Amino acid sequence: MKQFSLRSRVVGHPSSKAVARQMVAMCPANGRRGLALQRMAYRIVRAVPSLGLRSAGSWPLPISPESWAAIEARIRDVRGPAAGAVLWHLPPADQPQVKFGALFLDSADLPLAFARVLLTRDVPRLAPRVAEGGRTGIRWPMRLEEFCHDGLSVELSTATPAGLHVPVHLGLRAVTDLCADIDDAFGVLERHAYVPDNWTPMHGDLAHWNLRRYRTGDIHLLDWEGSDWAPPHADLARFIMTAPNGRQLAAGLPKALGPELEEAALFWLDRGAKAAEGEVPAWVERKHADQAAVLSDLLAAT
Repeated sequence: MKQFSLRSRVVGHPSSKAVARQMVAMCPANGRRGLALQRMAYRIVRAVPSLGLRSAGSWPLPISPESWAAIEARIRDVRGPAAGAVLWHLPPADQPQVKFGALFLDSADLPLAFARVLLTRDVPRLAPRVAEGGRTGIRWPMRLEEFCHDGLSVELSTATPAGLHVPVHLGLRAVTDLCADIDDAFGVLERHAYVPDNWTPMHGDLAHWNLRRYRTGDIHLLDWEGSDWAPPHADLARFIMTAPNGRQLAAGLPKALGPELEEAALFWLDRGAKAAEGEVPAWVERKHADQAAVLSDLLAAT
């Protein structure tokens, strides 16, 4: 897995220290080495922002000017005018349906809204309009609007705070409470007739790298666009199989959860097998193999 990846561009802004810092801050960083690299890049662009920025005319827009204008117009309607944007291109092998993400900034270079643009003509599902969890106080970005334009699907949400963040590593009790919050909040998802009766709402990517603590002390849970119905405790199984201490967490699980956790673990094993079909980068294969090993421990513990 990549520990730190600087895949951002800036559109619509001149060189600005604030924009350069935000560009680096929104990039993913995993592990001590990844965090160290991110902070080094943060200090560099703070001192010399031109190293991290290009002028607005240097980068072509990733979509047609008409589609870009449509996104800006929707953001203006729900949040106010945007002065610029930081583009974030996700690795196709990891999320092939995502064309790009864009953090829109206001005139003070502060986060205004986040747009995720998908390669689909389907109107996005309405996700939960929640701002924070009840038991843990962990916050979610609030979904603002979903629409389609020119064959693309666009999801608008509120933005996370400006500045650097650190990953959050939760204990088993905190993860269990967070899963209960998700179950309560995500119950607004549409339940189709084909969904098994025992399935419950899930975040879809509950992993430590999607939990970020900011300087304000607030913890935000990101990337909930994959929320859906799944076997009970699917989020708990997902967190355990991706956590650095996943095997220790699995060992502490109550035996009473055994049957439901087994169904959840098999659910993720099936998803991992489907995701690994075809040609994928070596780091994706290693990730799936590591997760499968933790899930095997999880099944053994049940």
